[in-house]
Amino acid sequence: MLAVIAFPFVVFPHPRTNDASWLADAQWPLVLVEIAGAVVVYAVFRGERGAVIRMGLGVLLVGSALTLVVSLLVFGNLSNDRFAPLVFFPPVLAITGIAGIVVAVAAGVRHRRELILGAYIGLVLALGFAAWTLTRGARAWLQAPYGFDVLLLLLVLGVGVVVLGTSPNVWALAAPLGRLIAGPRRTGDRRRSK
Repeated sequence: MLAVIAFPFVVFPHPRTNDASWLADAQWPLVLVEIAGAVVVYAVFRGERGAVIRMGLGVLLVGSALTLVVSLLVFGNLSNDRFAPLVFFPPVLAITGIAGIVVAVAAGVRHRRELILGAYIGLVLALGFAAWTLTRGARAWLQAPYGFDVLLLLLVLGVGVVVLGTSPNVWALAAPLGRLIAGPRRTGDRRRSK
């Protein structure tokens, strides 16, 4: 992830007009790879871990779509073609994310903790994506690499959801989370038989 974040500063320390303009053309294939990957993940992973991954990826994609809309409102310019991804990508990402959330909820997971754990993972990563995208600002879309690094970060974060969703260390957090959701046990209402 650090390599993706450092990518624009190392490869393009002083970008000029139209440096590596092919990266702007590579945005659509990258988004299509992200969406195809999400659909495959939704279909392949099953059970409790699948619910965590689907929910996490869904929340990440919806959060990323919202981030791109906010970016368009904050620094975007509809008269410049370089900001077109901020217009066209959010609906595609949001629909894919909502599909993941619906599939995760409809899969019939017995415990809510898996869904909440997935939502938590997705939310944390979506906030990281938002911080990076809004910090990069208009420069990320107007100069090389033309937002390609932002979309590449989304792909890396999506892989991170899958890795975290299958990690035993993260699943160790699920038990305390389940107790937190269930609330304290009531012990005072026991009747004694005579």
